[in-house]
Amino acid sequence: MNTFHFSFFVCLLCFVTAAIADESTAPINAVPLGIESLPNAYRVDERIISGGLPDGAAGFEALKSLGVRTVISVDGMKPDAETAREFGLCYVHLPHGYDGISQTRVLELAKAITDLPGPIYIHCHHGKHRSPAAAAAACITTGRMSHDDGQRFLTAAGTGLEYRGLYQTAQTAKPASDEQLRSLEVEFKESVPIPLMAAMMVQLEHTFDSLKSVEAAGWTAPKSHPDLSATHEALMLREHFAEMLRTPDVADRSSDFRDILRHSFDESTQLESMSRDPSKNVSQLSETMTRIQADCKSCHRAHRDND
Repeated sequence: MNTFHFSFFVCLLCFVTAAIADESTAPINAVPLGIESLPNAYRVDERIISGGLPDGAAGFEALKSLGVRTVISVDGMKPDAETAREFGLCYVHLPHGYDGISQTRVLELAKAITDLPGPIYIHCHHGKHRSPAAAAAACITTGRMSHDDGQRFLTAAGTGLEYRGLYQTAQTAKPASDEQLRSLEVEFKESVPIPLMAAMMVQLEHTFDSLKSVEAAGWTAPKSHPDLSATHEALMLREHFAEMLRTPDVADRSSDFRDILRHSFDESTQLESMSRDPSKNVSQLSETMTRIQADCKSCHRAHRDND
């Protein structure tokens, strides 16, 4: 074999090896869409898109331009069905938690992506954890995705490994027959009632997002959201924690849960007080935010992610 043929053979071998390796780690054909108004949006296949909460009218306009006809929310907040209708989109609310998806809900999601007009956009709040798990479980159940593909898709979408229940759902989802899905009776609704604690957590999450935007702008109103104020958002955060401490649900929970919540309330009170200081010590503000976020992560690990 001459030098040219040998070199060509080596290059070909490397190419094939790389292709095989890439195939074993690639998340099927999922493609990140990179649309600002649709956070973390991935096209799973020609019918299914997974992502985060559409950012107002711009988000629904983007969905319309993608040809989407049905929007499925698996998030705890009430869907903005009114705005969706303005863009000719139909909303369906099938919420689930961070600790996994029940078999009943998985089958409902599978029926939804089978029967409802497509393309279909499945979203949670950030598009990283619940919606990828919902999309994977529904696609596996309907035979659109393998279990290995499902695990790879969750990894590609950024689903945290700490959400073991979501990974387990995608791992254990079982294919359903056409007859099983046809015979399943589901009343798809634009919005369903959410438990009080879950609804309050949604409000807390939105306020945190606003505060992160303010922090990223140096604790001033960011150009993208000039209406945001460090003091107002810190005040809202404090009030969310205060309201949660007053609910009967919290009173029935463990002392550890209540202690973390009280500490977060104290820290948010300090955050609000510091935000009112004209000199605004940005490092202290960020340090306080970090402590509050650490409280949330600690609480989630113990009481939400793996229940």
